[in-house]
Amino acid sequence: MNSKSAAFAEIKLIACLAGVFILSLQGCTSPREQKEKELGQTIQTIQAPVIIAKTSSISDNYEASGTVASKVSANISSKVIGVVKTVSFEAGDSVVAGKLLVEIDQAETLANLRRSKSKLLEARKELEEVESDTKVAQFARTSAESRKTLEDQTFRRYKELMDRQSISPQEFDDASSKSKTATAELEKAEQAVKSAQAHREVILAKIDESEAGVSEAQSQLGYLLIRAPFSGLVTQKSANAGDLAAPGTVLLKLEKEDYRLEVPIDESVIPQVALGEHVPVSLGSKQLQSTVAEIVPKADPQSRSFTVKLDLPDHCGARSGMYGKASFPIGQRQSLTVPAKCLLETGQLSYVFVLDDANLARMQVVKTGRVDGEKVEILSGLSSGDRIVSIRVPALTEGMKVESRNE
Repeated sequence: MNSKSAAFAEIKLIACLAGVFILSLQGCTSPREQKEKELGQTIQTIQAPVIIAKTSSISDNYEASGTVASKVSANISSKVIGVVKTVSFEAGDSVVAGKLLVEIDQAETLANLRRSKSKLLEARKELEEVESDTKVAQFARTSAESRKTLEDQTFRRYKELMDRQSISPQEFDDASSKSKTATAELEKAEQAVKSAQAHREVILAKIDESEAGVSEAQSQLGYLLIRAPFSGLVTQKSANAGDLAAPGTVLLKLEKEDYRLEVPIDESVIPQVALGEHVPVSLGSKQLQSTVAEIVPKADPQSRSFTVKLDLPDHCGARSGMYGKASFPIGQRQSLTVPAKCLLETGQLSYVFVLDDANLARMQVVKTGRVDGEKVEILSGLSSGDRIVSIRVPALTEGMKVESRNE
């Protein structure tokens, strides 16, 4: 081996020994010190409040979904058959009680009213004539009664005279004939009175019938003007001018702007629901407070559930048919929770910043559960004892060093 080769081998040996020494020094440092040495000047430090994730008591709720319905609604229809003349409102319009909604054409009903009034007038004229005839018949009967009384008296006197043979048979026969004639005339007069009275009853029946016709036509005139039974919102318009209206055919649907959410509750939970209880409700993005107003006492035999009706606050934007969810508090349970203010979101994911042993922030995706006031239940992603940044810090990013401070 020449001198140059020997020198090169010596240098190579020294380099290897130096490398071994450096590796031995690195092996003596802690992981935290090693990580800081590896990152060197690239580590940024930020101050933020830090808490420890732990279990706590949260409300255990029963979730139920249902449909919004108005407390009062009505299907507006006509009580008579007729052609729709005007419809004053469109779906979505608000109306005041008593306002004209639909007008049915009045021509036919007015014609019926005129005919009924004409019949009534004619019947009343007939009644006047019959009453006059009745008075004449009654007067004739009175006269016949007086004449019969007189002729009967005369006949009885003549009979006594005939028994004593004080008068001739001819005179007795004349008295007897006059008595019989008076009796026949009285019977005829009484029959005339009865006939007149019967005729009067017929005319009175015609008057009653005509008055009923007039009353019915006048009532129908009222039915032709269909008014709002209460103040509310028109939710459906099913008729237009020219359509045929008939009893049972819905022209408009009207509901009061006073709504409730109706949800089914399982029979095992219903004992824990009380009238007057306040229940959180969500309608889309809106969070509301409702009140238990009614618990239907009969269960659905198929689903084994009871319908619970929750009154919604006024002017909450609810409409019939909307989907809603109610959260009934039914107890407490222990679960891992974190403050809601420490949760961050990216797309559909929720995450928090967890500190490792070197106090470096690491993004940790979590699956959240129930929200209980300012606390959020963590179903997965964290363990009890994990240290997390307790608030949203806009400047905090993955890998930054966090120094704990008070909020």
